[in-house]
Amino acid sequence: MNTTNCNILKTVYKLDIQIYRLKRLLLDLEWMYLIKNGTSVYAEFEDWVNKSLSRTSIRIFCESSSGYKELVIPQHYWAGHSSFEILEQFIPWADYDMDIEAYEEYMQEIYEDECYAGYDKEDDMVYYTESFDDWYKPPQGIVPIGENGEVATYRVILKLNDLGLSFITVSEYLYDDSLFEHHSFSLEEIV
Repeated sequence: MNTTNCNILKTVYKLDIQIYRLKRLLLDLEWMYLIKNGTSVYAEFEDWVNKSLSRTSIRIFCESSSGYKELVIPQHYWAGHSSFEILEQFIPWADYDMDIEAYEEYMQEIYEDECYAGYDKEDDMVYYTESFDDWYKPPQGIVPIGENGEVATYRVILKLNDLGLSFITVSEYLYDDSLFEHHSFSLEEIV
């Protein structure tokens, strides 16, 4: 198998969009069940703020009862669309809430830089110009949890939307092991 063959195989695989989307939903079913069962599942993605061609990689992760789980979707490009729209294409079965804890951690670092007033060696105390509670403003919508001038990093908490809830219902039918198909027959099948 060489690079040319792999590229041809990828093209063939994506030709039937409906099957491609169905397979992606089946692959994400574990994440949907984790959310349904109360596990907090996160998605982290980037926005390259100085680039005209939108791109992002996506990391889906959680700490579940069976340990840490992670899925990394490699960087994808989509001209004329935002990183949020790319996220919605890869995780169409979820809505998103801001990860407030991650945002507060990020803002704590900014606060310490902006409001640092000094350090007293004698008392081993750091002093700030104002308290974090007075300085901190809760986010409005989904905002970055990290920025470096080139890339803004976002982290959201996934929650099942109508598609996710419906697909769980469909999957319960698909994976029902009553074995009707294995124990029943029609006359046409045996003739």
